Amino acid sequence: MKKALIIFLTLIFTSLFLINCEDNGVEPLSAKSIKNYKWSTEYVENPNEIHFQNLMRQIWGKSSDDLYICGHADAGPDLYNYDGEKWEPIELFDQGISFSEYLDIEGISSYNFWIAGGRGYSTHDGRKIQTKLVQNLNASWIEHSFDYESVLYDVWESESGDIWACGHDGLVLHYDGIEWFADTIKIDKGEDTDFGIGGIREYQGEMYALGGTIYPYHWSHFYKLKNGEWKLLDEFMYTFGEGITFGTNTLFLSGSGSDLSPKS
Repeated sequence: MKKALIIFLTLIFTSLFLINCEDNGVEPLSAKSIKNYKWSTEYVENPNEIHFQNLMRQIWGKSSDDLYICGHADAGPDLYNYDGEKWEPIELFDQGISFSEYLDIEGISSYNFWIAGGRGYSTHDGRKIQTKLVQNLNASWIEHSFDYESVLYDVWESESGDIWACGHDGLVLHYDGIEWFADTIKIDKGEDTDFGIGGIREYQGEMYALGGTIYPYHWSHFYKLKNGEWKLLDEFMYTFGEGITFGTNTLFLSGSGSDLSPKS
């Protein structure tokens, strides 16, 4: 009898719970449109009085009170940190680290992240760029220099902890946790073609890269790493006034990791 009563009461409570879930008078939450967000303006002030360029390119962070922004300045710092109240410049030159510009910043935490870039300027006038990465590990800055002459446009840490970076002339760098490896994605568009890989990401356990040419023609290329070789998945040539199929600069991976999108 006691067992039957317990079963009976359990069924009653279960029924009441289900009825309440079916119609509790509360509408389900809907996704907030980006149009409804309130945007504010933050001014990053270069403390160097003689500067006339302060071109910030990338912003990254794991919390609203610990953000980093990087780019290029003709004088003064190229890197800043935001503590929730103000932007403070970070002078890596004072720590013996020399860059001309920082082009990307990515990481898994505020205690372990990477910045891609280089030292030098455009190859169009004969001057070369030294390939460089800088790592922030437990609040210490570590410079990684490479014997190449390509600025790095993008850096990415995969789910396995490997580091990938890519840049001008199709250069791709890969760190497997022990040593660095270098590869080159090559195209056949003529000797004077200015080509670079602007984005690299891991998606569903596989690596993808996005690149393109900016001179003399605007080509976009989308690649996938298969059996150790970069295979071309798609390409198109942009003609002024016509639509763009996909961009050349960045591979965007959603926060959930469910979507990968090339953008300009």
